[in-house]
Amino acid sequence: MTVNELHDRLNRGETIILIDAREGKEYAVSHLKGALQASRVQDAVALLEAHDSSVPVVVYCSVGFRSAALAEGLIAAGFTNTANLEGSIFEWGNSGHPVYRGTQAVEVIHPFNPKWGTLLDAELRWKGQERGK
Repeated sequence: MTVNELHDRLNRGETIILIDAREGKEYAVSHLKGALQASRVQDAVALLEAHDSSVPVVVYCSVGFRSAALAEGLIAAGFTNTANLEGSIFEWGNSGHPVYRGTQAVEVIHPFNPKWGTLLDAELRWKGQERGK
């Protein structure tokens, strides 16, 4: 699923379960509004078992590698209405869409590491100085 498609669907009020496949320290800096954090398939399955299986699931990470693997694992586990977010949170942020720390909108995203962080617009790169460090 593309970033713009997800944004449009969420703005229309569609119910979509968002799974952040990044590690907890990355999620703590910022995430998509309402996203659940699970970096392992078994953790994501445990979260999803409490939800209606007909609700679409969208998985994201920093750029799409980890989320693609998690999405494949969820599909194999029977959650067939699962998609990977193309470009993940970096593309989401670079496109100007909001990210949150809890319920508060913030303007930073964890860069994963210095190499991959170059794919994130410089003004969005969290440097460990902001609240939530």
